[in-house]
Amino acid sequence: MPTANRPTLLTDDLRDRLCQALSAGPARRNACESVGIGLRTFQLWLAKWWKGEDAVCVALLAHVKKAEADAVAFHVGRIRLASQAGTW
Repeated sequence: MPTANRPTLLTDDLRDRLCQALSAGPARRNACESVGIGLRTFQLWLAKWWKGEDAVCVALLAHVKKAEADAVAFHVGRIRLASQAGTW
């Protein structure tokens, strides 16, 4: 018996809050929990991106990649500054 699709939780606001959380550098699981979604939900959205099923999920991945890259750049920069100051 077919099931009806539920409306997605993935709104622009949720995407922005998730990416803001990810840009601070936590693991994806922790970022998801901080915005009230499960890691599995996030993984299902990424699977939809992989299959090309959902344009909203494609946009999500682009935002997630940028947020995670921003986090890495920020933290590497702080490590570099600390090492130059002799405190690392």
